[in-house]
Amino acid sequence: MLSGAVPASLRGVGQIMLQPHAGAGLLFLLGLAVAAWPLALAAVLGAAGGTVLAQALRFPQAEIDQGLYGFNAALVALAAWVFYGGDTGLAWSMGLAAGALATVQMRAMQRWGMPAYTFPFVLWTWGALWLVPPAPLAPVAVVPGSVWWDGWLQGLGQVMFAGGSVTGGIFALGLLLASRRAAVSALLGSGLGLLVAWSLQGSAWVQALHGLQGYNPALAAIALAPLGWGAALCGALLAMALTHAMHWAQWPVLTFPFIAACWCVLAGRKWRKYARQGA
Repeated sequence: MLSGAVPASLRGVGQIMLQPHAGAGLLFLLGLAVAAWPLALAAVLGAAGGTVLAQALRFPQAEIDQGLYGFNAALVALAAWVFYGGDTGLAWSMGLAAGALATVQMRAMQRWGMPAYTFPFVLWTWGALWLVPPAPLAPVAVVPGSVWWDGWLQGLGQVMFAGGSVTGGIFALGLLLASRRAAVSALLGSGLGLLVAWSLQGSAWVQALHGLQGYNPALAAIALAPLGWGAALCGALLAMALTHAMHWAQWPVLTFPFIAACWCVLAGRKWRKYARQGA
């Protein structure tokens, strides 16, 4: 059982960017380690914890093997380290509790037939931030020497709270290893977020140079590209709009714009299908 948990946990890390691929997961961990080794450790422990819990609760083995119960727990662990890393005990406690809840919720959404994406991570991280407000994070500022391609690549790394264009480049390689379409979709989505932020300038452009305007459009493009490039573009644009709105409202963005954009596009396609059948 434990030997099978290792590849499943790696696929869980890969599933953070919707890739059930152990090799991609390994490259994502390498990218995290380049950015900050505690992030890589948090992702490993979170993915492994969610996978082992799913095995203990006898969730469907095929879903476990695909990494479906590792990625939300891994993201929760990453968020716990980012927001509570100044207090290691609190970070691991919050990560463990919220990660377990996210894993159980993921199973419930699977049974309901709902596309969960990273919603369990978002919901329980919001809950943790409300229950135990973290110390304010340092304000985002332009790093001297930053250029547009820094923000373009960091739009991939920020999916896992990781800065640095090298990390983003490694993530792109991980996506390419799993799927050329996913890699192209992610880079187009991140680039689109960067382009819109450049047109707006101000705080949006500063955030974009850190990848904070690109990661939700990148995820939406990856998720919706199998439905066609039109759906991917629509999802990326909607994710961008929601990202700007949440930044304006000063609400923790996390990956909610990506989730909401995908739900909206899928609901729109289903409504059109029913409308055509009824015509």
